[in-house]
Amino acid sequence: MTAPFVASSPSGFPVRSAGWASTIFWNTSGGALSARSARTVFFSLPSYTDYIESPVQTARTSGASGVSRSITTFASGNTLREWYNAGGTAVLRIQAIGTRQFQLQYWNGSGWTAVGAGGTITTGSLYRFTVEFSNLGNASTGALRFMIFRDSTDIVELDVSATGLNLSACTDIAKFRDYGTGSTIDTLTEAFLKDGSGASAYCYGSVPTAAGTDNTDGTGAYTAVDDGNVTNPDSDVISLPASGNKRSYKTAARNFSGRACKGVTREIRMRCGATGPTQVKPYLLIGGTRYYHASSPVTLTTIFVDYQFTWELDPSTGAAWAANAESANLEWGVEVV
Repeated sequence: MTAPFVASSPSGFPVRSAGWASTIFWNTSGGALSARSARTVFFSLPSYTDYIESPVQTARTSGASGVSRSITTFASGNTLREWYNAGGTAVLRIQAIGTRQFQLQYWNGSGWTAVGAGGTITTGSLYRFTVEFSNLGNASTGALRFMIFRDSTDIVELDVSATGLNLSACTDIAKFRDYGTGSTIDTLTEAFLKDGSGASAYCYGSVPTAAGTDNTDGTGAYTAVDDGNVTNPDSDVISLPASGNKRSYKTAARNFSGRACKGVTREIRMRCGATGPTQVKPYLLIGGTRYYHASSPVTLTTIFVDYQFTWELDPSTGAAWAANAESANLEWGVEVV
């Protein structure tokens, strides 16, 4: 399997055309959000042409991608989201064909082709926009499906699909871009790109609620792990100045409501000092054992950079994630080397 990409904080969108980024976190109840935590990213995207963008991922020809957005208004003729192939060409987009009326379109090599009719949403609600795709790059067997859900109730507002498509110009998907809604502040949560279906895919976001087992090195409290300062999000930090220093964190237990967990991802923003160690090893702490990410060690720069690290399988078992993904005893940390 290809590790899924998820984003529920500004670290998931390192490319931003304008403005600032912040985040809030809250627990909700009722409907599709029942027993799950939601983390919302606030962006300053004053214009319909302002955007935030994910990092480039492994190119997929089949899979699903989606995002939840709170939309007050959206004018006809503007793009809500675009998906790009590995070469940087936009190949799919959600386009407004009327006020708050959205339609999926794909690139045919010379223009945009619609997939079904558009769906109109009401104002003031959180909606999940999901696209499933298969056989991208194929001239006769391509398939696309576009769904809009009202997130609070999981009611399907729109479900259109098409098969037997010529998607030879729509080669693959490697990243996505979300555009502003014409408001001063935009909200977005649980963006993803994954293998398989996206109809029932959710992203469960957590922030530290307590210090973990590794809590004696360096300076700074677990409460510094946030992006809540809209003017200077890097003003409160955890500092680990010496090789061998480490810190871990934990949060309350999660409830996936019986859904399978496709991966556990850490979003983290880091830099090194002008002197001293320059590398770190991100890890998960399970049952007293540290499981370092396969990319370790990671070399930092003296400028803050957003990072993501995904464990597609439970490293303590080598199998698909099960109880450990929901456990309050799962800790995540970083070690300086």
